Amino acid sequence: MTVGQGADTHLVVVQFAGDIHEAIARRTAGQPETYFAQFYSIAAIEDQVSVFGRVTSLTVVTDGPHDVVESSGMRSVGLGLTSGFSEVEVIKALVRLNPTHIIFRAVMRKAISWAVREQKQVVCVFAESLTNLGFRNRLRNRRLAWALRSHRVRWVGCYGIGSAETYIAAGVDPAKIVPWDFFHAGLSNDLKPKTLAETGTGKVLYVGAMTPAKGVDDLVAAFAILGKSHPRISLTLVGNDKDDRLKKVIAALPQTFDCTQVPFVPNHLLEEFMSEFSVVVVPSRHSYPEGLPLVLTHAMAARVPVVASDHPMLVRVLTHRQNAMIFPEAQPQALADCLAELLGNADLYRTLSASSGTSLKKIVLPVKFHELCAYGFQDGTRGAAWLRANAFGTTGRRSH
Repeated sequence: MTVGQGADTHLVVVQFAGDIHEAIARRTAGQPETYFAQFYSIAAIEDQVSVFGRVTSLTVVTDGPHDVVESSGMRSVGLGLTSGFSEVEVIKALVRLNPTHIIFRAVMRKAISWAVREQKQVVCVFAESLTNLGFRNRLRNRRLAWALRSHRVRWVGCYGIGSAETYIAAGVDPAKIVPWDFFHAGLSNDLKPKTLAETGTGKVLYVGAMTPAKGVDDLVAAFAILGKSHPRISLTLVGNDKDDRLKKVIAALPQTFDCTQVPFVPNHLLEEFMSEFSVVVVPSRHSYPEGLPLVLTHAMAARVPVVASDHPMLVRVLTHRQNAMIFPEAQPQALADCLAELLGNADLYRTLSASSGTSLKKIVLPVKFHELCAYGFQDGTRGAAWLRANAFGTTGRRSH
C-alpha cells in the first residue's frame, strides 16, 4: 500500500537552487545538462506525476520568479530569491501550494519543522553533511534532529556514509537514515591508469564553486608558493567566478604561475576534459558542508590522481599516499608540498592513478536518488522494503 497517494494528493519537491524550467527547456532542445545527474534528477520527480494528483518542483534561488506547468504535467515554481533567503519565504510558498507530501532536497530546518507541525508527509534527500564546528552549528543541528525525529519524516536520505554519520551524531534515528548517491551510469571507469611523462611538470585542475569555503583561495595561494620553484606546473579553474572575485584575488598574488579560468565545461564532457590534466584538487575547508563531491567521482573515473583537504567527508574515502594526497585544510604551503611531491614522484603518481578504479567502486552506494523519490512514501511494497533494508540502522554500516 502507499501513504495517501492519489487524486487528492500534492507532492512538492523543495530544492535550494537550479532553474528546473530552464533545464527542461535545454533538455527538450537537445542541449547538455550543466551538472551531473541534472536531467536524471528532474526525470525522477517527473515520474511522480503518474502517482500523485499534482507534483510541483519548488526552487528557492532562481534568477527570477516563474510558475510554469511543464509538458510532463509537473508544475515548476521558482521563487526568484537570492542565496541569503529567509525560510519564512519558503514557508509562505508552501502555504500557498498546500502540499500533502514534501520532499526536501536541502536542509531547511524551519520549513521542515513547519511541515511536521502541519502534519505533512515528509521525505528528506540531503546532499550536504552537517558541520559540528561552533556552538551555533551544534544548536542548529540539535533543533534539526528534533524535527527529523518526527514520525511525519519518513526517511532522511544522506549523500554518502560519512554524511549519514553526521546526522546520526546530531541525534537522528539511524533506522530512518538511508545513505544514497546519484545514478552512476556514465562514470566510465574504463580509462587506463595515468603515468607522469616528466617529473616536475603537470596540469592541475579545480572544478567547483569559486568560494573561500570550497578552498579555492587556498589553492591559488598554494600556486603562488609553488610557482617559484615549479614554473612548469599550471593551474586551471573551472566554475562561475561571480563578480570576478577570484580573478581579483589572483591578481593580488605574485605572478609566478600560469592560471587559466574557464567558466563552464558541459557535464557530459567533464571526464574527457579531466583526463587531459595531471591532478584534480578538492581543497574544501571543514566549514563547507560537503556530502561527497561529484568532482571526486569524476576524477576517479578519469583515473586522475587527487589532492584533497582533510575535510571529514573526504578522508572517509581517501587515504594519504594510497588513493590521494591529503593536506590539512586552509594550509596553502601544505597543499603546495603535496602537489610538488606527487608531480615529482612517478611511482607515487602511478600508484594513486591505478587505485582510483577500486576507490570508485567502494564509494558507490546501492540506493539512488530516484528510489528515494519513488519509494519514500510507500508502505508494504518491495520499494519500501528496499529502503528499509538499506537504512543505516538496518545495515549497521560504519564505513564503505
